[in-house]
Amino acid sequence: MTTSHATLSWFQTHRRVIAALCLFAFAFVFFLWLQDDPTFADPDSFYHAKMALLIRDQGIVKDFPWLQATVLAKSYTDQHLLYHIALIPFVTFFQPIVGIKIATVLLAAAVVEMVYLLLSALRVRFAVLYAFILLAIGPFIFRMSLAKAPSVSMLFLLSGILLMFKRRRWWLFILSFLYVWAYGGFTLLLVAAAIWSGIGFFEQFMQSPARIGRRPLGLMMHSFVRNEHVRTVFSVFSGIILGVVINPYFPHNLFFYWSQLVQIGIINYHSVIGVGNEWYPYPFMDLISSTIFLTVIVIIALVLFSVFLRSQRRRSWMFFIMAAFFFLLTLKSKRYVEYYVPFGMLFGATALDTSLGRIDFRHFLRDVMGWYFKHKVFAMILIVYFLVTLPAIAVRDTVSIKGDLRGGSSVTKFAAASSWLENNTPEHAVVFHSSWDEFPLLFYHNTHNYYIVGLDPTFMYTYNKDLYQKNVDITTGVGVPKIQQVLQKDFKANYVFIEKHHGGMHSLISALPDAKLVYEDSEAWIYYLPPVQNDSSS
Repeated sequence: MTTSHATLSWFQTHRRVIAALCLFAFAFVFFLWLQDDPTFADPDSFYHAKMALLIRDQGIVKDFPWLQATVLAKSYTDQHLLYHIALIPFVTFFQPIVGIKIATVLLAAAVVEMVYLLLSALRVRFAVLYAFILLAIGPFIFRMSLAKAPSVSMLFLLSGILLMFKRRRWWLFILSFLYVWAYGGFTLLLVAAAIWSGIGFFEQFMQSPARIGRRPLGLMMHSFVRNEHVRTVFSVFSGIILGVVINPYFPHNLFFYWSQLVQIGIINYHSVIGVGNEWYPYPFMDLISSTIFLTVIVIIALVLFSVFLRSQRRRSWMFFIMAAFFFLLTLKSKRYVEYYVPFGMLFGATALDTSLGRIDFRHFLRDVMGWYFKHKVFAMILIVYFLVTLPAIAVRDTVSIKGDLRGGSSVTKFAAASSWLENNTPEHAVVFHSSWDEFPLLFYHNTHNYYIVGLDPTFMYTYNKDLYQKNVDITTGVGVPKIQQVLQKDFKANYVFIEKHHGGMHSLISALPDAKLVYEDSEAWIYYLPPVQNDSSS
């Protein structure tokens, strides 16, 4: 065998490993370039970095007094516990902000890699191409570039689905347990298990409905309990239950999960209160256009899926239902786009792979070439158009995402004001601040003080609706009767932090007779309010 033949044989033998390494390397460099700015697009990134530092230095944080006017002050659960623990080496061996960015890059690249590994395990043709296309879909790369836990959730969910396919139920049980400790969206794995098992039950019934119906009740129950689909759901369910119960936050985590999963994730009060932008609906046409590469693949896959419906395999049905589920959720709340895009791609890849296997390519290619030579000019214009526009769209979207990430909060934002508070106020003094999304930055720079609301305004709204409304009226400049008394008696705050663009609030506070401006820089004002002497104070 010649050297060239030996080299070719080696490449053919290891082509999947080579493809996986090249994909991960490219994705890592790509996400590293996106992170190469001293900013965070989501302020929650500062919270995650600080939590990793606190756990490193103090152990698991069970009490969270830093949010005085929220349910978290009395019933805190770190829904990202394993994520925060995983961040510890990064925030220790690197400067914390650099460390969390490196961790974000690794996790984002790992999600892209996991999509490839899942498709490769299913023997889907062109698996690496589908994974590469994910890097051209703007909303997906933006969400994966946020220094928070969406990538962690995707890794657990995709890994769990792969274990379902492989029938590794003990590993699925362990993964389900760890998912609870890593991210609050662990119920998604139970949804996936129910869908996968439901499809399996339907297939079994369709294969022999009469035989199933004639079985004695006892035998049917025995078969049901021993059924592999039931065992799959049980593995996930029991792992989740154990993760909830064997938990450093049990039983307080039960209330937290109700607040996080139901009140924030499902009910969502975005029509009542001002929540984070990610919880608002994603307009249908905006979603279609912003994920145009995926949209084209999904539309083609849906057509072929319908044409070859009887030939579709269980995996295609699984990803079809999952993609549709997350598509509808994304229309309700933008944040679910991070799930819709990968599952839409998985559906497209598996449906196309099954459908194309039913097509006579020689006949298809002959028809295409015949059409090409018959409409040569138009075909060339069409080819040039796509060769120019598709890369242009990918570059445009990538540059736009880079700009969005660069335009976030600077890593030094509020650092000077936080330092002043830490050095000039009593320990645990409560600071009333001008917006709930300022909390993560203040918390990162200064745990000496306590604050009012953060992470999500729903935590304050469900804690005390009257207090929430007073906070809104003060921070928006509307005002409330006896402001100083409300700040000191209701919020227990003698210090007021106002970001510079909150002019209405500043007008209210600065007009108080006793208010004393004790600090000012280009970003914020800090006022001190002496204790109210009597109820007649304004």
